[in-house]
Amino acid sequence: MFNLQFKIDPKLGDVFTESENVILLSALNGNGVFGDICNLLSNSESGIILSDSNFIYPLGKVSVPRNMPDDFSGILGRTANVQKIVKGKNWLVMDKIFAKLSVDKHDLFDNNDLLREDIEICLVGNESQLKDYCDLKGAFIFEESQETLDPKKIYSSLKRSYLYLRPALLFCKGQAVGMISSNFYSSKGAMINLLFIKKEFRRRGLGKVLLKWYIKSLSEISNNIYLFYSSDNLSAKRLYGELGFQEIDNWIMALKNR
Repeated sequence: MFNLQFKIDPKLGDVFTESENVILLSALNGNGVFGDICNLLSNSESGIILSDSNFIYPLGKVSVPRNMPDDFSGILGRTANVQKIVKGKNWLVMDKIFAKLSVDKHDLFDNNDLLREDIEICLVGNESQLKDYCDLKGAFIFEESQETLDPKKIYSSLKRSYLYLRPALLFCKGQAVGMISSNFYSSKGAMINLLFIKKEFRRRGLGKVLLKWYIKSLSEISNNIYLFYSSDNLSAKRLYGELGFQEIDNWIMALKNR
């Protein structure tokens, strides 16, 4: 249920960064992770704090509310904001680089790799594909945080709202080996939040093929494509740099240790 109802103070236009506006505009349009639910936790002249069903997003210059909910699994935002909220040692903190690509629709990537007979890419559109996506997401979560999640639980949490995330799968010889999705998007900008290829299928260029296909798909929504990646992930930095992404901000993702 989308239940975000508030007016943005015009002064906030000077406070939010470009990267924060990607999240804000997605929330105001009820897209991405906000397609199911969006809550306003704090609203002031200097910033706001939003949440979906799992994460908190501090935007602008925020102060931490006294009654901050504790039933969320993580925080995503600019470094200075997240550091205000994260306290104690019960957090897995990951530095992230926020990057941008401006797409010219008249000069989109030539993706001849898709002519290979062993590769197929599609948006998730049925129950079987959603289950494949959940299996891959479970593997991704384990690699990122060493947390084991039952794919059935992931499926249960996504079956109602997955279409808001525009998830896509890459199949190699009929097997789902890669996934990608978008957590935030509007006509002003679309953000890629998840790109994952199974370990045994890496170093074959499949991640690049999937990323290029998805950028072309998102370009139908916006010319501005964004993503974030771990600051120590040198292979990701090389890949995104090759495609023209440029760093614009420093972010933190903080996950609760369980």
